Amino acid sequence: MATTLFVDAVTLSSASWFNDVDSGIYALTAVAGTNTITATGPNSLTAYATGKIAKFIPAATNSGATTLNISSLGAKNVYYNGVSCSGGELKINVPVQVYYDGTQFNILGSVPPSSIIRSMLAGLTLSTAGSSATMSIAAGQCADSTNVALMTLAATSKTTSAWAVGSATGGLDTGAIANSTWYHFFVIQRVDTGVVDALISLSPTAPTMPTNYTLFRRIGSGKTNGSAQWTLFKQDGDYFEWDTPILDVNVNTTGTSAVTRTLTVPTGVNVRAVMNANVTSTAGDGVYLSDLAVADLASSSSTAPGETIAVGGAGRTGAQAIVRTNTSAQIRSRMRAGGAADFLNIITFAWYDTRGRDA
Repeated sequence: MATTLFVDAVTLSSASWFNDVDSGIYALTAVAGTNTITATGPNSLTAYATGKIAKFIPAATNSGATTLNISSLGAKNVYYNGVSCSGGELKINVPVQVYYDGTQFNILGSVPPSSIIRSMLAGLTLSTAGSSATMSIAAGQCADSTNVALMTLAATSKTTSAWAVGSATGGLDTGAIANSTWYHFFVIQRVDTGVVDALISLSPTAPTMPTNYTLFRRIGSGKTNGSAQWTLFKQDGDYFEWDTPILDVNVNTTGTSAVTRTLTVPTGVNVRAVMNANVTSTAGDGVYLSDLAVADLASSSSTAPGETIAVGGAGRTGAQAIVRTNTSAQIRSRMRAGGAADFLNIITFAWYDTRGRDA
């Protein structure tokens, strides 16, 4: 027998799904699941009915095609803007409303993926005391590498031990920390619980993720010293500066052909190396420093591409240069004369790393 309801002294008969109360929006309970969502509806719910609206708070951020099953009446696809969900349409702990059109549920109110600013990154500054196994990460936010979710990380520190959840715990994804090696730092998230953490990996693009963590974003890089501890640097946004500059090139008798130079900047990613370069000559010389991705051109004092640094006669000249590296931290140098009395020094002291903000 149908349940009788009284609203403002008016008698209403119960409907097949929810109630025929004019307000017509009902909260679902016992919500669980990530992409296969289950929930409990009103006691009167016996079948889905076209035109009904339900609201609930997702237990997790979805990461792909999604279904909703209310009171075990059958799983129905969840759509957003007329297409099946692909991930990020439902946010953990963000209330959402869905409308049943007779075939599937349609999201009426949520934070869609398009509202996430593409490649957004704010805060999350790296810092270390140097000669230390600990790296600190300031509080901040970033879009994950696929721009599906906005990840918020509280101020955190990680050591070079094996990864464990939480601050002041290990951060390494796999293996043991190595001496004099570049590592990359990530913000990571598991969508089933919404927990956000940090991770350290040799890989700049494919870290070995802890169980249930699926979203990640690289936020910077650090290099270990000969004792497998972090080398001291300072970060200001995209700018990373060594506490002690490093003499990477100190040569003479180079000739005039192109030579590949390896600098002390992150490997596995393209960065813009910042260096002091010096040319010393007894009769005049110059050098052209360039990106290995562009044409190999001879250094010239009168025609393009010109020279990064030149000395007109006997003497020494220095200047600051910024050159994009390849993923092996390399650039190209070409001397105009390159004789036995001509010296080239390159001292690396900083680099610019956009960390995917321009992706």
